[in-house]
Amino acid sequence: MSKIGIVSDLHLGHRKVNIKNYTEVLSKLQNIHGVDMIVDCGDIFDTSTINAVNAKEIKDAFKDINIPIHIIRGNHDTLSEVSVASMLDLSSNITLHNSVDVLCFNNQSFLFVPYVNSKTELNKSLGFVEEQVNFAFSHLNLTNNFYATFSTKTADKYFHKYAEYWFNGHIHTPEIYSSLFGKIYNVGSVSSLTYGDEHKPCYARSEEHTSEL
Repeated sequence: MSKIGIVSDLHLGHRKVNIKNYTEVLSKLQNIHGVDMIVDCGDIFDTSTINAVNAKEIKDAFKDINIPIHIIRGNHDTLSEVSVASMLDLSSNITLHNSVDVLCFNNQSFLFVPYVNSKTELNKSLGFVEEQVNFAFSHLNLTNNFYATFSTKTADKYFHKYAEYWFNGHIHTPEIYSSLFGKIYNVGSVSSLTYGDEHKPCYARSEEHTSEL
């Protein structure tokens, strides 16, 4: 079983954000918890324009991480080859997910779902996923706000036909939604940005299926 570290919603470039929390969490996940892979569930940047200071900060945060890193596009991100990969000279262990991807690692399958702004777009983007994966990672409004047009039971059945366990960004406060079909973990923000955010870094480890603050 893969041991996966999950972070989300750094919002680098926001005036309240200190990259130190993010760097410390990445180091802790790799060097103390011994994870095999790190997933960032989106909004790694606060705006689509990345300045030289932010570029250096994120490069420095990644430089000592030598395990696979997967970064999902959030609603604040523009994770194109020009805006991120070429600018930051991202190494071969970092993968950017601009569209829905299914990948295998350590004999397990993983679904990566970037932000979409409509149920129609979400249905279309997930259309090629034929089999349930071990874990899904996303940047969506899974349990409140945007997809409230789903009833709770309908939303749960819909998402869990793709994966039993979902780890999700976008919702800055950590929470766990459980049912007979599986669990959805809103990982929370690794920064504290808005009213209601946790005031310490939030992250999760998949092997325990619990959020850790």
